[in-house]
Amino acid sequence: MERVRGLEPPLRAWKAIVLPLHHTRALSIQWSFPAFRVKFFPDCGLGEAGRSAQLRVLRAENGLERRCPSRNSGMHPEEFPLPSLLSKYGQATAVIFPNQRSAADPAGYGKTAERMLELAAAQPGYLGVESVRDEQGRGITISYWKDRASALAWKSQAEHARAQKRGRDHWYNGYVVRIATLTSEYGLSGHENFESSDSGGPRLWARYNAWANHRLLKSTAALHENHYDVEIGRKTVRGLWNHMIATDLMWLRRFRQAIAESSSLSVESGEVNEEDETIKETEPHQSLEEMERARRSLDQEIIEFFDSGMADRIPGPLSYVSSLDGKSRAKDVRTLLFHFFNHQTFHRGQLTVVLRQLGVASEMTDIVWME
Repeated sequence: MERVRGLEPPLRAWKAIVLPLHHTRALSIQWSFPAFRVKFFPDCGLGEAGRSAQLRVLRAENGLERRCPSRNSGMHPEEFPLPSLLSKYGQATAVIFPNQRSAADPAGYGKTAERMLELAAAQPGYLGVESVRDEQGRGITISYWKDRASALAWKSQAEHARAQKRGRDHWYNGYVVRIATLTSEYGLSGHENFESSDSGGPRLWARYNAWANHRLLKSTAALHENHYDVEIGRKTVRGLWNHMIATDLMWLRRFRQAIAESSSLSVESGEVNEEDETIKETEPHQSLEEMERARRSLDQEIIEFFDSGMADRIPGPLSYVSSLDGKSRAKDVRTLLFHFFNHQTFHRGQLTVVLRQLGVASEMTDIVWME
C-alpha cells in the first residue's frame, strides 16, 4: 500500500481507503486533505442493503475514482466500527480471524461469507462483527460474543463447520484464529467518544476505594480513641472499619478460590475453610494504627488483584455460602463485583454519619474529587 503524502502521524492514509457510511437518503459529501480532495454521491443501488453501504475510494492518477460496493464488497454492513461493547454488555469475547484469500471460487466464497454473517447473527451470545478486506485479498474479521462458550458454540455449529472446511480446502492461503477477552476499550463511534472500561470498571473502583478509605482514615485520626466504641445508630467507628476489612478479605478469598477451582491451581493465601468464610464478631484491630495498616495493605492487595486481570478469570455464576444466613447462593460475577465495591461505599456512608455525630468533619469522598 502506498501512503498518501501530506498526512503526518498520527493520521495515516493509504492507497485503499475504506469508508463505512450509514445513510438514509441521497447525499453528497466533500472534504479535503492536504494531499487530495474526495467527493462522492452514495447513489449505488443496494436493494434491501441500501441503507447500510460502504464505499471504497481509491487514489487515482488524476484524483479519486468512486466505486459502488457489491454485495460481496468485503465489509459487513453493520455499524463500523462497532460502538462500545463493554458499556452495553459488560463483557465480551473476541474471535479474531486474520486471513489471506486465495483466488479460488470468488462467487462461492462471497455467497458463503454472506450466509455466515447472517447465521452468526442468529446465534445465542452474538454481539456483532467487524470485517474488512483489501485489494490483495488480505482480510480480518473480528466477531464478538457474550462469552467464550458462545464463541465455541459458533465454531461447532454444523453449517459453519462445513464452511470452515471449504475455507481450509479452497478459499484461504493462510489464516489464524485468536480468541481474546475484552478488558478495556476506548474510541469514537457514531460521532460519540467512549472511554476505556478501565475508567469506569473494577480497576478504577479499586483505586477509588483506596482513595476514599485513606480520606476517612484521616478523619478518624481526629477522633479520640475513647470514642471508637461509642454507638451511634448501633454502629461504632471501630466496628465499621473492622467489618469492612473482614468482608473484603472474605470476598477476595471467595474470588481466588473460584479461580483456583476452575484452573486447578492452589490459592496463594491458603485454602478457604469455614473459619475463613465467617466474619468474626470479635474485632481483630483495636488501635487506629492497626486498622490503618490493615486497611492500606488490603487496599493495595485489591488494586493489584484487579490490575493483574485476575478478576477476568473468575468463573460465573459464582457459588458461595452466605456468612449471614448460611444459605447457598449463586450469583453473576458482575453482580458480585458490584457488591464488593458497593459494600464499602455503603459502610463508608455509615462511618461518615457516625463521625459527624461525634463532632468530626469528614473528608469529601465523591469520586469526582479524586485526582
